[in-house]
Amino acid sequence: FSYAGLTSDIQFVPMSGILLKDKPIKLWYFDDMKRMHYTLDGSAPTTASPTVSPELSLAGPATVTYTRFTNRSRYDKSVRGEFKVGEALKPVVKPKTYKPGGFGFSYYEGEWNSWPDLRNQKPQLTGITDKNFDANALPRKNNYALLIEGLFEAKEDGYYMFIFQADKQSKLYVGGKLLMEWNGGYTKPTYTYILPLQKGFYPLRLEYLHQK
Repeated sequence: FSYAGLTSDIQFVPMSGILLKDKPIKLWYFDDMKRMHYTLDGSAPTTASPTVSPELSLAGPATVTYTRFTNRSRYDKSVRGEFKVGEALKPVVKPKTYKPGGFGFSYYEGEWNSWPDLRNQKPQLTGITDKNFDANALPRKNNYALLIEGLFEAKEDGYYMFIFQADKQSKLYVGGKLLMEWNGGYTKPTYTYILPLQKGFYPLRLEYLHQK
């Protein structure tokens, strides 16, 4: 017996981002490519559209859509990614007080459905995300907010891939730019974003809201 109705979510890497002019990137796809088709103009793929391959070069702005076709159209699945052409983010001047070794974190307890205003709240715990940091060892298992901030160093000019696994309402910022807001689930745990950076330091901010 076989069951062809259940299809897993589609994830290609990266799933969105910014490209430099005349600096193409590659999209990777690691899953079964049978009956997988794609378009780059935002239109819905058909079985006549190009077939997905493990690597796809992208040289300009695109709305990438991957679709998996099944024996029954109601089980077809699609996923879409937005890619824009822009410029590399500008680094900030490294502060004199900068110390390597990990980002700073602040841990707050509370029952929130969205990211809270923490400006007037005192954290229950603060520290550094060094090699000893373990999110599973925080005082609570549920209902807390974790703010992680610091400077990320790009060692050289080029494209950087950011991979984000979190919980609903969590957000990742680099250089003051919101890259990803996590609204996935167990079947879509990972978000990816590609960003061109110049050599230097960039503020990184992770707002992690953990409910259950």
